[in-house]
Amino acid sequence: MFCPKCGVRIEDGDSFCRECGTKIQKGFSSRGKKIIMAEVILLIALSAAFLYGGSRSGDPENVVHQFMKNYNGHNWSEIYHLYNFKEDTFINEECFEKTMDQSHIETLSNITGGYVQNGQHIYKIPKEEGNVTIYVKKTKQKTFFFFDRYKIAKVEDTDLTAEEIQVPNISGVTICLDGIEVKKTSEDEGITAVKVFHGLHKVTFSGDKEMFQEDKYMLNTQKDNLPEQMEYSDKAKGEAEDAIRSYMPMITEAVIKNSDPEVIASCFSSEEKAKDYGSFLCGKVSDTQDQDPKLEDVQLTKCQADRSLESEDQTVMSGIPVVIEGTRTYKINSDDNKKEKDQTLSINGTAYMIKRNGKWLINRVAID
Repeated sequence: MFCPKCGVRIEDGDSFCRECGTKIQKGFSSRGKKIIMAEVILLIALSAAFLYGGSRSGDPENVVHQFMKNYNGHNWSEIYHLYNFKEDTFINEECFEKTMDQSHIETLSNITGGYVQNGQHIYKIPKEEGNVTIYVKKTKQKTFFFFDRYKIAKVEDTDLTAEEIQVPNISGVTICLDGIEVKKTSEDEGITAVKVFHGLHKVTFSGDKEMFQEDKYMLNTQKDNLPEQMEYSDKAKGEAEDAIRSYMPMITEAVIKNSDPEVIASCFSSEEKAKDYGSFLCGKVSDTQDQDPKLEDVQLTKCQADRSLESEDQTVMSGIPVVIEGTRTYKINSDDNKKEKDQTLSINGTAYMIKRNGKWLINRVAID
């Protein structure tokens, strides 16, 4: 070694420099000691991290805790793929996230189980109703080349099921669930069956938005039935009442004169419906064959939409039930053709009105 002051070579065992007398320090300098200490601390920290990380990856329960952390933190994109859903229009990651964010999600806490079956560790997380079952398996990969690594094979949640709901097909109205349009399977009356996640869904209407009381609301798949939840607006009911009122002169005249159903087909949702229901709102008439009855105006004592007539069998798909009552007087020749006789046609029944191409039409008729 050399003297740190004058640079003269120092022999082993010398405590002082023979040239300048400088005292020679033995061992490490204070700076060197600090460097060595820092390196030791770093080595200890790296070793601890190595052992901690390896031991955690080698504990299957830690994988479950990470799932719970993501679940309770609403990190849905991190856990969606673990459920292995069979995807569909409304069964996908986007709809999953919307359903979970809109629904009242219970916080997961306690873990039970951990038993091994068919090479998998099975854990259960109890919920208020049901539970979450998590299957954990060992992977072929290792952590730090030494430690076992585990991952979640699948998750089963009694609350996260896919269930089928019914969406009505209504002409001129587009219905969306969570922002995704429900494609109609028929332009005629009926329903479209779709699968959605169990929970809360936002339902919106577009097109003829004023047809219903509300143009958006939340649907709870646990207790709500969409066709039963929907209700026609007062505006729509008023339009339906006006429509049937305007049809009654044409319908009663066709009945009194025994005309073909095609004459009143424009009042019904189809020619077939005109044939089936063309005379249902009217009572019996006298034989008017070979006569030209003289008709007076229709006198209605009631023409009113009746919400109480809607039921599980009669929902928005059936139309707006309008109760109609009244009469129409007409004159025919007497048997001896010397004078005319007054006759009265009674009007009584319920017309179920639906809207097609902007026009309210009779879809079905019921009589008491």
